[in-house]
Amino acid sequence: MTAASQHSGSTAQDRTKKSVEEVTRIGFSYERVSTKSQVDGVGLKRQHDAFEPFCQRHGLIPNADPIRDEGLSAFHGTHKSKGALGAFIQARRDDLIPAGSVLVVEEWDRFSRRTTSVSERMLHELWDLDLALGIVSQDSIVTEELYNENIGLSVMLKVLQNESNAESSKKSRRIKNVWQERRDSYLNSGKKFLSLSDAPKWLAIGENDFVPAPLAETIQLIFELAAKQGLSSVQIAEELNRRGLSTATGGTWGNANVCKVLRNDQVMGHKCWGDGIISQGYYPVIVDAKTVELARENVKRRYSAPARGRTTRKNGELGPCRNIFKGLTYCCCGAPMVDTSSHSGKYLDLVCSAQNDGRDCIVKSKQRWKVDEELLLRAFMDRRWERFFKNPGTGPRIRDLQDRLLEQERLAGELRTQAKAAEDNASKAFTQTNADKDLLVFYGELAIKAKKQANAAEDKTKQTRAELEAFQALPDGADMKEQIRIKLEEFLSLPNRADPEVRNKFNQWVQTLGARIIFMNTNPVRVRITLKDLPIDHWWREIRPDVTDKQLLNSIDDVYLYRRGDDCVIDQTIQDLAELRATPQQITEQREKLESSIPVPKRIKSPTFTAEEAGRLSAGARADAVDWAKTA
Repeated sequence: MTAASQHSGSTAQDRTKKSVEEVTRIGFSYERVSTKSQVDGVGLKRQHDAFEPFCQRHGLIPNADPIRDEGLSAFHGTHKSKGALGAFIQARRDDLIPAGSVLVVEEWDRFSRRTTSVSERMLHELWDLDLALGIVSQDSIVTEELYNENIGLSVMLKVLQNESNAESSKKSRRIKNVWQERRDSYLNSGKKFLSLSDAPKWLAIGENDFVPAPLAETIQLIFELAAKQGLSSVQIAEELNRRGLSTATGGTWGNANVCKVLRNDQVMGHKCWGDGIISQGYYPVIVDAKTVELARENVKRRYSAPARGRTTRKNGELGPCRNIFKGLTYCCCGAPMVDTSSHSGKYLDLVCSAQNDGRDCIVKSKQRWKVDEELLLRAFMDRRWERFFKNPGTGPRIRDLQDRLLEQERLAGELRTQAKAAEDNASKAFTQTNADKDLLVFYGELAIKAKKQANAAEDKTKQTRAELEAFQALPDGADMKEQIRIKLEEFLSLPNRADPEVRNKFNQWVQTLGARIIFMNTNPVRVRITLKDLPIDHWWREIRPDVTDKQLLNSIDDVYLYRRGDDCVIDQTIQDLAELRATPQQITEQREKLESSIPVPKRIKSPTFTAEEAGRLSAGARADAVDWAKTA
């Protein structure tokens, strides 16, 4: 070994590792202000200007684009749940941000103003993702190793966390007190606080009071359409968009914001204060109480009507469930697949409810499946349930408990370590002569609080472990697969699957399985059978960001369904190729070849189409023929 290759106290491997870390260590500037009014101030510029000098001092490569949250609170955590900070953390989970990167903030309170326990969890979340936190005001980069080794740093962060949270809590209390004074002022003297922040979007401020704004006419129209014409919230939204009327923010209307308006008592002039007291007549009355009541009754009547996919007899009893998999069938756009019949109920189709209601769907062609109940039942029966879940109703629950237990064990261990460190710090402080009294109190309170948190975390871990063990004691996946097969074969062997009671009971049972049938296409028919908490490509990333592509592939069955003659064919060729790691081009070529060979499906009579209904249809056809002959 030459002198040039030697390095005191380190190996070549250590130097290589260090070299890689130095090259890939990137600094990302996180800049935040709590209110929109602060955006035009100097706060964001000051934070931005401090970033590059900090990177130079610590050998970081500064990323050119800042991560910025404007008008999002670190006290309520909206910067993480809705803002760019949360997006940055998710990008790291998706490996879009390199490991070893440093999130740089001007002060601790830019990162968090939440309670100490929540702030600690946020910090540990960064460390778990191989990230570090740079704090410009402290001129330091906080890594997990430094935090554990440097007691002074950990105490300093606790102080910063307490100060930041205390300051925001104080402001929050002041704001609440101000609003209470405004409420008391109105109740005692009738004086209102005129501000658009305290008024619904359909009002403006006049000379001495609130007055209706142009949007008020749209609000009145919403209640008129619901009360007088009996339209649903979806139909109201469509009508508003057809007329070119926009929301308060200039967007299009949808089911959610129409429902929100219909539920809002402010249209009747009511003001609900923070403590629950309601002041009637505080705002101008936009819609009278009678119209509001009628509109809400019509909406409620629609929601309480029998669900789609079922029919009712004249006496109101629940009729046969036409779609035997009702509650499990979805279009790949996320909307439920609902049933619609033709030829007086002789044939049944499943259609995308979004397309049916005129809403957007990611599938450009018409999602309409000519229902072949036996084919879908056999496909459902033959799935690889043993790898899907432990037990039909508990598979998703077991995974949730396992994830929760791992997190709780990690948190309990961290809290126990922190409690031990706090106790050691307190013991050392009490043995020192001329120790600062306030510091002794702080260390003592910190040790007691840390111990309580650690005990509470361990109790939660024990509860979760006991619950998990109880679920794991249930029958395994192979047993459940056999039970599903037996249940479906029994149903298929019934001489009359149209019996209303039998169909409704079967549908109730199948909904307990925790499964989902997703129609990726209906021409030809391609479905994914999966679990409710592992939906399809563009959903599951948002719902379960922790699930990898491989885990997803292991939790779905992607099949083509068709008939050759009287034989039911369930073709899983494409998924098998994906699991064998075929190239995208190979998969595309095989898919095109398969789809071109699938025959056009024939119409299958709906099992709920009884002989009695067939007789009525035949009689109706004969009557139509007689009427036509007379006319001719």
